[in-house]
Amino acid sequence: MDLIEKLKLAGLSGNEARVYLELVKHGSIPARDIAKSLSMDRTLAYQVLHNLIDKGFAHYQKTGAKTYYSASKPDLVLTTFREKATQIESAIPELVKLSTMQQTPRPSSEAYEGKQGLRVLFSELSHARDILIFGATGNSYDVLKWELGHVVKSFELAKITGRMIVDRTLQGHQMTKIKGLKMRYVTDAPASATTTIYGNTVAIHTITDKPVVIIIRNKEIAQTYKNYFELLWRNAK
Repeated sequence: MDLIEKLKLAGLSGNEARVYLELVKHGSIPARDIAKSLSMDRTLAYQVLHNLIDKGFAHYQKTGAKTYYSASKPDLVLTTFREKATQIESAIPELVKLSTMQQTPRPSSEAYEGKQGLRVLFSELSHARDILIFGATGNSYDVLKWELGHVVKSFELAKITGRMIVDRTLQGHQMTKIKGLKMRYVTDAPASATTTIYGNTVAIHTITDKPVVIIIRNKEIAQTYKNYFELLWRNAK
C-alpha cells in the first residue's frame, strides 16, 4: 500500500493526500507552486489546502504579501487521531445504552460481504463463551493472514473456550491448535461454509471469491443448531 492509500485511510481524499505529500516534500511552499507541481487548478489547490488546515494536516504563514503553506509534523497528526479515537471510545458506552438491540433484544439477521464481515464476527467471538464451530475451513487464515494471529492470541488471553468439529483432512491446521478449543474430527465431510454458534447467535460464513458472513440472532434457531452440533460431536472422533 503506497503513501497515498495510507493517507486516504487516515481520512484524506485523494487530492488532499497528494497535496499533503507535496507539502512534506517542500517544507514551505505557495499555493500556486503546489498547483503547478501537481498540474492542479489553482482554485482547487486553495480549497484542498484549506481542507488540510481544517483537518490539522497543514498550516500557513504570511511573509509580506505572500502566503506559504507547510505540512504539520506527522507525529502531531497522529496525536490528533489518537485524541479523536479516545473521544470516540468514550462515546461507545453511551451508544450501547441507546442501542435498540441492547434495550429490547429482538430476533434479527445481518449480512456482510468482504473482510469487514469477518472482523465483525471475530470481534463478537472475543466476548463470547462456549463457542461451538463445525464446518471450519481455515480459509480465514488466508484472507486475514496479517490479523488473525493477533485475534487468536486475544482469544487465548481472554481464555475463551469452545469446541470445534473439523474434517480430518484439516488435522494439524493452525486453527486446530487454538488453546481453549477442543477438537474432534469427521471423515469425508468437506465443507465450504463454517457455522459458529455462540449465545443466542448463529453465524455462517463462507469464503470463495470474497467473504460472506450471515449473523442470525434468534434463541430458537441457536438452540436448534446447538442440538445438531451435540449430535455431530457425539459421532465425531
